[in-house]
Amino acid sequence: MGALEVRFKAKAGAHISYIYALYEAEDAGLGQRFLQAVDKAVERIALFPKSCPIFHRETRRVPLNRFPYSVYFREYTDHADVVAVLHAKRDPSYQRSQSE
Repeated sequence: MGALEVRFKAKAGAHISYIYALYEAEDAGLGQRFLQAVDKAVERIALFPKSCPIFHRETRRVPLNRFPYSVYFREYTDHADVVAVLHAKRDPSYQRSQSE
């Protein structure tokens, strides 16, 4: 079986853009490193979705390397949907409500 297609829900994509802009404003190049960490997480989702722990119900989580964020996704037969990218220090109940 090949890699899954990974799709981004509009809200998740918008949040990634927002986080990127914050990091770039903080330090030129930091936003780009954030996007590279997201790309690595997406690669893991595409190739090894079941290696990611279940966070809540059908939603799985991939923490980003070197950034305090996680990518939340749902796996389907032929694709995975990224439903949220959230800061690790947020209240877990908030994260669950965003991933449902």
